[in-house]
Amino acid sequence: WTSVSLAAQIATTPISLYYFHQFPVYFIIANWVVIPAAFLIFSLGIVVLLTTGWGMSNVGLSWLLEQVTTLVNRFIVGINQLPYSVVEDMYMDKWQVGLWYG
Repeated sequence: WTSVSLAAQIATTPISLYYFHQFPVYFIIANWVVIPAAFLIFSLGIVVLLTTGWGMSNVGLSWLLEQVTTLVNRFIVGINQLPYSVVEDMYMDKWQVGLWYG
């Protein structure tokens, strides 16, 4: 999970700095939970969509999808409330973003 987390952070850092001017400090800890949870949320979402016309059979799956999504969101809010969770006022202009991706 750490290598996937680092790769995702390296790929998204320039965009985050350009648009939001901040950098998340605890991204590795957060991504250890978010990456597997995102796979679960995506998979459950596909199953819910495929079983939409089946009546009551997808009500339980929809509830489970909502609970997993809510739990992940609460976890992210908790990480965000940790001290020094975000370094703010970091600026990157479009030329720097282009050089990063180049």
